[in-house]
Amino acid sequence: MDTILEDNRLYTRAELRELGLLNYAPMSFLRWEKDNLLTPVKPGGRPCSRTHYWGWNVKAFLKTRAK
Repeated sequence: MDTILEDNRLYTRAELRELGLLNYAPMSFLRWEKDNLLTPVKPGGRPCSRTHYWGWNVKAFLKTRAK
């Protein structure tokens, strides 16, 4: 599955939804993070920062779901 994501760019959950790649509820994202399928990134290291994901991480995750 080839996506339009750039490997070295951070994407928010909202951006992933807008792109039509991951249209899921927040709890799904949290479950994938807990299962180490997606690695959350908090820019600035602040707990209240919006969660982001690296493009390469989302691409790898999508490949596992396509099987």
